[in-house]
Amino acid sequence: MLETYDVGDPQAESFDDLGDEFEEAIPSGLDETSEIEHVAVLPELRALHLPSSHKKNDQHPLRQAELTLRIKQATWYLAAVREAVVEKSFQYSHIMHSAPSKALWTRSQAVIDKISDRISHYSRVYSRARLTMV
Repeated sequence: MLETYDVGDPQAESFDDLGDEFEEAIPSGLDETSEIEHVAVLPELRALHLPSSHKKNDQHPLRQAELTLRIKQATWYLAAVREAVVEKSFQYSHIMHSAPSKALWTRSQAVIDKISDRISHYSRVYSRARLTMV
């Protein structure tokens, strides 16, 4: 059974306008394309220092945990690549090949392009996970 956790924060409304505060923190002399590292770095953009990035310390206590997570990540993305290739093959063989109209053929081509993008993304993630494991 899937459990859901409801966090009842009485000050939850205070988080609604955090984006506005970040925009106000950018000095007026900087535009959006310039480097703003000295002002603030969003958590999504911060670099994470994982145990694999410490080349000097082979005995890092979390090295085995990261390896286990990388193996799971690589396994999941490899399976996702396989499923996407099967889906792309199905689009070619059953949908696009027997398309009765140009409109259906064009829609199928658009779906195939999206699947190709997904395959590229999954392949990149898998390759990086594998490279880190090696």
